[in-house]
Amino acid sequence: MRVAAAFALAALCVGCGGRSAVQVDADRAAERARWRAAAAALMNHGDLLGCRQTLTAQVKAWPEGSLTDDALWVLGHLARRLGQWSTARAWFAVLAHDRHGESWVVGSYRNARQPWAAVWEARLTWLEHGPQAAVGRYEVLLADDVSGPVAEAARTELADAKRVGASRTGLPDAWARVDLAALAREVGW
Repeated sequence: MRVAAAFALAALCVGCGGRSAVQVDADRAAERARWRAAAAALMNHGDLLGCRQTLTAQVKAWPEGSLTDDALWVLGHLARRLGQWSTARAWFAVLAHDRHGESWVVGSYRNARQPWAAVWEARLTWLEHGPQAAVGRYEVLLADDVSGPVAEAARTELADAKRVGASRTGLPDAWARVDLAALAREVGW
């Protein structure tokens, strides 16, 4: 009987890094509290910098947390809103490449935002370095077997980048704008 109980407890703590179930629950509650604080900073006070600071701390505290993908997504868009192209590109790159490149969780988990993060990475490369620099990003994205609206957007933007060449004309103004209310709805705030 004791052996069965020990196996049951071990099964509960798989993936907890040796922490008890109580510790894991406390971590999840703290992560959700920080998430709500970031939402309040942005939605109630319009505090982009406070929201960014809270989410950055959240990502550092819980790099494998259940809300980390959403936090990275919001951080990328906040940096875009602040005109910080390279910072935005870096946040999207972490989400697109580093978070799920290897078996992040058991099974074949793939966040729906991951390919869109790669599209934003390419768009921000275009904004920062021009369309020729973005061509390679789009080609890598399309080689990653994406489909649906992501592939359609990537193919269209790749064709535009090749057509425009070295000039910066044709750059969509919408890439530089962020609708905070729509972003908040998207992440459930």
